Amino acid sequence: MNDRLNNGIIPFPSITGSQEAIRLALGHLDQAFTIFDANFTLIGFNSRVHDLLDLPENIIFEGAKLEDIFRFNAERGEYGSGKIDEMVAARMAMAKEMRPHMFERVRPDGAVLQVKGTPLPTGGFVTTYTDMTEQRLAEEELRANEERLRATLEASPVGVVVSRASDGLLLYVNSPGGGVTDSDRIYQAIRRFRNEHPEVAVCALFGDMAASGGYYVGVAAEQIFARRTGITGSIGVIMSAWNFAELAKEHGVEQVAIKSDRTPYKDMLSPTRKMTDAERAMLTGIVDEFYDQFVDVVVEGRGMPRDDVVRAANGGIYTARQAVDLGLVDALGDHLDVVAWFEGKLGHEVTIVERRRRPGLGDLLFGSLTSARATGPLDQLLTSSTGPRFLYYWQGGR
Repeated sequence: MNDRLNNGIIPFPSITGSQEAIRLALGHLDQAFTIFDANFTLIGFNSRVHDLLDLPENIIFEGAKLEDIFRFNAERGEYGSGKIDEMVAARMAMAKEMRPHMFERVRPDGAVLQVKGTPLPTGGFVTTYTDMTEQRLAEEELRANEERLRATLEASPVGVVVSRASDGLLLYVNSPGGGVTDSDRIYQAIRRFRNEHPEVAVCALFGDMAASGGYYVGVAAEQIFARRTGITGSIGVIMSAWNFAELAKEHGVEQVAIKSDRTPYKDMLSPTRKMTDAERAMLTGIVDEFYDQFVDVVVEGRGMPRDDVVRAANGGIYTARQAVDLGLVDALGDHLDVVAWFEGKLGHEVTIVERRRRPGLGDLLFGSLTSARATGPLDQLLTSSTGPRFLYYWQGGR
């Protein structure tokens, strides 16, 4: 017993000479291990058994019987509720089968142990115990963050679908854009996800259209593919509103607005009067600020010189090939190219599991995911924004 305390491992029978180094190394493994002979008597273990399995020295010692260890665990609730004798008998029956096995066990304190047993040719078996608690917590956090990201995307009228690959995320973008806040919310969510999980590969695939806000959210990915027939770009901001001032005057229609002298801009963008120069300057200033933010996002996401981004950010649209030449997109490609990129990045085969959201009310009114295009004047009115809004949006994509 003292030798185990001094060196971290119980002495093995007949270990001498050069095997001493092996014994010492085994005593300092992060994993715990036990070795039982053909009679299920403990003949070796390291000190990590006490830490990971929380077994006292009067239970785990050279010569201890496996059945006694099973009984101790059953009595303290390690195996859940049930009759002690039945639980012990069931585990002894499994041990006597002498089959390789691996499973995870959650201890009462929440620790997750991976238990792996390997039969020995001469009888008996060696079992390793690996603490998986931190890894499982990290995986759970990753799943929770993925769900938050997916919820953010699904709540937005900007058309983005998130798909899961092993150790990766694919963003499929098919949208002419949307509100400034909607676009930025998705971008921030994706960037936050990448910062919290740098080990997860994130790729964007642009479909038929990834313009304005659609492009804005795409630059949050580390790699962008665009289908060769797609349209992207439209980097800029727009805000539009109807004005019926001349028509109202012609038909004797007048809107009465009651406002304080201290709030002269309160009825700004009224459809029944002309906009003043001061109002136009105010709104233009806001548009310019949001434009600069768009440029900043592209500079950050694409790692491009600001001057190059500004030259491309004139509100115009680009074919996928033009976008590649400008540095706005990494490569032309489709689903197969995305899979190949993931496999090259991760070093193993991947399967992409796509989860699509159902079109919501925002899609029906704003047209961000609908395949049908507005035709008549009334349809065009309904598929535009319901009021003046600042938009990262290409109006030609309606």
